[in-house]
Amino acid sequence: MRAFPVGYRDFHPNRRLNYDLNRWLAVLPERELVAAAELIATGSDWPTVMLEHADRAEREGRLLHAAFG
Repeated sequence: MRAFPVGYRDFHPNRRLNYDLNRWLAVLPERELVAAAELIATGSDWPTVMLEHADRAEREGRLLHAAFG
């Protein structure tokens, strides 16, 4: 059984984007959320970055991560 992460992380200086990234912490690896945060400057960047993550996860056979990316 996977341990549920405890706490709130500082992924992004924008409070809304940081909140959204923290919501995915239960499913996506923290290192991937850190990498995504570095690519997201504004909310309009979110869909592109997360879809790129989903595509990469799918190619790697990580279907759960792809579904949430």
